[in-house]
Formats: sequence, structure tokens, C-alpha cells
Amino acid sequence: MATTSTRGKHDDYWKIRIRPGYDTAKVMRDKLKDRNYHVSGNMRKDLLSECLRRSYLGILSHHKLTIPELRERIKARKIDTTGFFPKLTTSSRQELLSALEQADLNPKFEHFLQLPPELRNKIYADYYAEQLRQESLPMFYATCKFEIRLRRTRIGPKFRMKRFLISEKNALFLHNTEPKYVATVRRLLFTFVKDPRPLADGPACRLQLGKGGDYRLQLPGPVVSRDPSGDRLANKARSQAGTAVRELVARIVARPEKDKLRREDFFELCKAVALEFKFG
Repeated sequence: MATTSTRGKHDDYWKIRIRPGYDTAKVMRDKLKDRNYHVSGNMRKDLLSECLRRSYLGILSHHKLTIPELRERIKARKIDTTGFFPKLTTSSRQELLSALEQADLNPKFEHFLQLPPELRNKIYADYYAEQLRQESLPMFYATCKFEIRLRRTRIGPKFRMKRFLISEKNALFLHNTEPKYVATVRRLLFTFVKDPRPLADGPACRLQLGKGGDYRLQLPGPVVSRDPSGDRLANKARSQAGTAVRELVARIVARPEKDKLRREDFFELCKAVALEFKFG
């Protein structure tokens, strides 16, 4: 009986899988006969089982061919017989069958240009669309600016403690994006859902990573208001936040290009940016 299996790679999903059976040699011969799959008269049970598997996979039988016909088929299919026998003209029947059956398991199609244009265009669309997506995704992540929005929540007894968390959409994006694509992100902007700063003087953090160890980091400047004592506390916290951000960015830019950014970096940067409000 033939079934499909989802085990292994997704590319194997639709490959037919034969369930192991306990049929006798006679039963297997009868099945092969019903399927019009020719086999030799003195074939062992294990070989009959293999032929039955090949018949389910839709692979033709070569056992009905004569030795000259087997050689002609090998020539016509341009099969490399180096690992099977030294010379095609002196090879045995079993050697010829082995070469053909092995080639059947690794099929090649060399007549693509002879297919109708409509079918070739369909293949182009399916194949190149996926290939184009895989090749363009790194460019997409490297050139787009990703805005990370922080939202303020209150926790602890009577909800007196404040904490800044990544928005749900940003968290979903980080969870569903493969690490290899996260590593290619180069432009980040950290903002607040509702900016808690009395003077919202630009984004909380703007980071652009270049090649090698190059980067551009923009942080808010000193707070200047009509409350000097409040400004001192605010600027102290802002300075600590800036120091924490710079230290984290220094670790990020020191990594190799293929492992520049990681998921945890986004959360660490958010935590560092939020230090600005530790006294608030």
C-alpha cells in the first residue's frame, strides 16, 4: 500500500512511501503482474519487494529487455556507468540492470526546452517566484527601517512600578521572522506608543548598522525645561540609558555580518532605552 509521509524535509512531503508488508513471493508476483510490471522468473523475495516499490513509484521495468537493448537504453540516456563496470560492451545483464535502476532513482530531465511554452512559463513562475523571494528577502530586511514601538505598563503592588514592553505587533514580527533574516536588519527606530516624555524631542533611539564595525547611533539630547531639579534627574537617567545603549551596540557591531543582530538584542535595546524613565 502506498501512502504519503510528512516526515523529514518539506520537499519530501509528496514522495510516495511504501508500508512494509509481509506478502509471499507469489502474492508479490501477482501484484506485479496486475500492474503489468515485468520481472525475471527466478527473482528473490527481497528483489520482488524492490520491484513492487518501483512500480508504485511509476518507474519502468527493464527486465524484459535483452542485453543489447539494455546497452542501447544506457547509451540513449547517457548514463555514467563508471561505478558499475569498466566497459559497456563486456558488461553482464545484472550490471546493466543495476546501472539503469540506480539511474532511475536519480532522474534527469534534459528536454525542458522541448516542452510547450505555456508549461515552461508555469514552471518559471513557480520556481523563480520562490527563488526571487529567497534572494530578495535579505535585501528587504537590510534596506527597510523597522520601527520598534514601546508601550508603558504598570506592574507590582498597586501597579506603582512602570515597565516598557515591545508592542504586540513587534513581538509577533520577531517571533515569526527567521534568525537569519533578523541578522540582516540594519536600520532600527525605537519610539513610544504614547510618548511619556514631557518634551518629546525625537525618537528614543535611532540605530543604523553599516559594514564591518561602522554604525550611526542617535540618542536624545539633554532635557532643558523650567524645572532644574527635575532636569537633573531626567538627564541622569537619560545618560545612563545612553551608556547602556552604546555598550549594547558595541557588542552588536563587533559580531560577524551574518550574525549581527539577534532577537534578544531588540529586547535588550528596549530595556536599555527604558532606563531613561527609571526615576519617573
